[in-house]
Amino acid sequence: MTSFYFAVNDLDEACEVDLAFEFNDLSAAVDYAREILSDMALDGIPAVPGARKVVTVLGPDKVPIATVSLRLSVEYPGREEGQH
Repeated sequence: MTSFYFAVNDLDEACEVDLAFEFNDLSAAVDYAREILSDMALDGIPAVPGARKVVTVLGPDKVPIATVSLRLSVEYPGREEGQH
């Protein structure tokens, strides 16, 4: 088992990284980050194109090793960029 930390940036605020969670490997930690992000999405998706909600997975030394994010993208097929 390895200790992982999770830094959460939910548009308006960032969460302190104090609590360690034990997982078998990085893949399991990333799966947990995805669960955190899905819970964050229940509060709403980012409202501004390019804005994102982010969960960063940190290792036992609190160094970032993976990022899971939800980003809003608006596209207009058939239109030139900048035209709405």
